Amino acid sequence: MDLVTDPFSTGVGASNQARARASAWPVGAALGAVTLSVMLVPVGGRLAVGLAGYFLAALLAPVFVVIYRVLERRAQQSIRFTRRQAPRRAAALVIVLGLAVGATHAWMIATEIAKR
Repeated sequence: MDLVTDPFSTGVGASNQARARASAWPVGAALGAVTLSVMLVPVGGRLAVGLAGYFLAALLAPVFVVIYRVLERRAQQSIRFTRRQAPRRAAALVIVLGLAVGATHAWMIATEIAKR
């Protein structure tokens, strides 16, 4: 299955041609990375946990959002392109949350290093 087109998006009376849409899997992966990072915040206290949380939230989540944006730009090349607002809004929310949680982990890393 192509990552750009959604073959199940044709409605009643529509042609057999699929509408071009950006796949939302990168936004879901970014949301999963931020969620895992949030779950690591209470664990804290160890440098490895802080680094893992920072990597997930501040580095990996934005990479997934960039992948989504690239897929969306590629889908926009089609005349059958249909924009979905939910993944775009979720991507913006994931970026904000990811940077906030990443900053929290950075603070935890800095305090752990300062203790040594």
